Amino acid sequence: MANADPNTAAADDTPENRLLAMMLGVAGTQLIGLAAQLDIADLLNDGPRSIGALAEATGTREPALLQTMRALAALGIFAEPRPDHFAVTPLGELLRTGVPNSLRGYAIMLASGMMLRGWANLSHALRTSEGALDDALGMETYAYLQQNAAEAAVFDAAMSSVSGQESTALRDAYDFSRFRTLVDVGGSRGLVLAGLLDAHPTLHGVLFDLPKVVEGARALLGEHVTGGRCRIEGGDFCADVPHGGDAYLLKRVLVVLDDERSGQVLRNCRKAVSPDGRLLVAEPDPSTLYGRLYDVFMLMAHGTRLRSEAEMGALLANSGFKLVRAIGTRSALRLFEGEPA
Repeated sequence: MANADPNTAAADDTPENRLLAMMLGVAGTQLIGLAAQLDIADLLNDGPRSIGALAEATGTREPALLQTMRALAALGIFAEPRPDHFAVTPLGELLRTGVPNSLRGYAIMLASGMMLRGWANLSHALRTSEGALDDALGMETYAYLQQNAAEAAVFDAAMSSVSGQESTALRDAYDFSRFRTLVDVGGSRGLVLAGLLDAHPTLHGVLFDLPKVVEGARALLGEHVTGGRCRIEGGDFCADVPHGGDAYLLKRVLVVLDDERSGQVLRNCRKAVSPDGRLLVAEPDPSTLYGRLYDVFMLMAHGTRLRSEAEMGALLANSGFKLVRAIGTRSALRLFEGEPA
């Protein structure tokens, strides 16, 4: 593509235009979600294609798709190597299906109508410290998902999407081979646990989440279950957790809970963990841009927040644990390691 007009580049640097672009951040979210839904990154896997070919493959109108693709190119998702022809970039590769670290499902969820309803109601969270999404839906979000199968499928795909890369990052950042039994508390359908069991042949696992959630876990954990290395249990982690593990993992669990409920979950883990065991809490790092925005996402969705290292240390101390260290990972997650006090 020809070099950008220097006057246009200069205009992008003015405070007014930077702010105007920020105000249209919702457009970026929707565009990325739409590109994921249309599988455009997959269509470009074999090289650049014309806008006409893309429009035909996606069932869209060529002029409208051209506007969309040029905006996505400005965001760095795609490139326009020559007029009206587009190629996928390294960012866009993350929207492909079936590739390592794909974020396709996460992109679709964040652009969903359900999430838009919550963001439009953000002021409710500021006024009340209650989840704006729950208020907009008229019920607790997870109850809503149980009643809306299509949106629940989008949510499940999103959680699997982001957990894929986080499983690898956690495996590389921490030595799980030191444990005999790892209990994944709130582990959804077992994607993270399956990755850790695959990587560490001597590790045993327990997947624990709501009975309705773990129904779909055998697809990932079935081989480990039949081989005697894993069991799947359903229950409420605010009431109790499986006993006997020497490590308890909570990934993106405490961030959706207030301090009272977080403390209850941690106290349950403290009662269940072996005397020389470990507690591992993995949550997005609030010092990153994603972490700051995710923090507000949690405010919108649940009326909750990410915790600083000092706040996490205090929460653990009040629940019978001592914070040992905080460990960065190659993903958005930071891993807190705790031990029984």
